[in-house]
Amino acid sequence: SIRDEGAREEEEGCDEDDDDDEASAEVLCHQSDYISMSLMHEGLDDGEKCTVTSDWHNCLKLGYDVREREFPAWMRTLLEEGAGVPNADSILPAAVVSPGEPFGAISPAVASRYGLSSDVALVGGTTDSNAAFFAAAGARPEAGTAVTSLGSTLAMKMLSGTFVEDAGRGVYSHRFPRFGSSEDDDDDEEEKDGRRVTS
Repeated sequence: SIRDEGAREEEEGCDEDDDDDEASAEVLCHQSDYISMSLMHEGLDDGEKCTVTSDWHNCLKLGYDVREREFPAWMRTLLEEGAGVPNADSILPAAVVSPGEPFGAISPAVASRYGLSSDVALVGGTTDSNAAFFAAAGARPEAGTAVTSLGSTLAMKMLSGTFVEDAGRGVYSHRFPRFGSSEDDDDDEEEKDGRRVTS
């Protein structure tokens, strides 16, 4: 059945500021981001505006700079000047985390509905071919490890010690997460070997 927008917002616990214009209520998010937001906020009535947390791999497709770990200035300019968005940061994900990095917990309503512990953590997601790489190569593969996966497209991934990019040939680099490491550990290791998954 189709429910009105107000009912959906009340159920999910994501309130909109009535003083904001309609454009500011829209945000860019991926399917996994939307599901995470729903799991975190459903049933909450705390008056907080929902924010989007996404991951490096999905955000790469939005123009996210995986080396600098930020959305580049050209993207903000494109959104503000080209698309007429008053403040680009208001529609971009508020936080972008490493795949596998915890960023929240499910709401009590979700925990109760599905019989789950209330401390179930939500973690940063990834894309399908990167998930295939992790499944086949493991959490700590060596540089040079390669995986090919076939889905709706053929994806070839190789773990590289350097950033590789060739837009003319469709080659680009994802940032490889450090599973089980803190963000500080990630920064230290990045300086040592700079590993990247190259697509």
